[in-house]
Amino acid sequence: MKKEEKKLGRPPLPESEKKVSITFKTHPKNKAKYIEKADVLFGGNLSNYINYVLQNKNNSEISLPSKGENVDRAVFYALVRELNKIGANLNQLTRKANMGHFINDDLEKTLKELSQKKEELFAKLVDKLDENVPNIN
Repeated sequence: MKKEEKKLGRPPLPESEKKVSITFKTHPKNKAKYIEKADVLFGGNLSNYINYVLQNKNNSEISLPSKGENVDRAVFYALVRELNKIGANLNQLTRKANMGHFINDDLEKTLKELSQKKEELFAKLVDKLDENVPNIN
């Protein structure tokens, strides 16, 4: 019979208490600022500082210095996304118009009428010329 070996060390944490890693990219200057603030506020623990900033209720508004007002961050970014969508639609319409997909209906109708009138006038001119041509026979 084999003896059961005891594992040494701490018992494993339950899944609900385990922490997960999240990575993101930032500019080196921003990283230096984050590390500096983490040193001052959390003894150098960058994870605790970032968690604090993300969960802090004071960060839920954006200050608009030109207006002297604060705007809810969620509302602000929802408006930014909507403006981006409108801009994308305008760009698509402009691209199609520049490629000739849109023709002014009134202009097209006018061109057709003018072309038809030209053909009618040409036919009448030919008829008049035929009437005035002397018969050589």
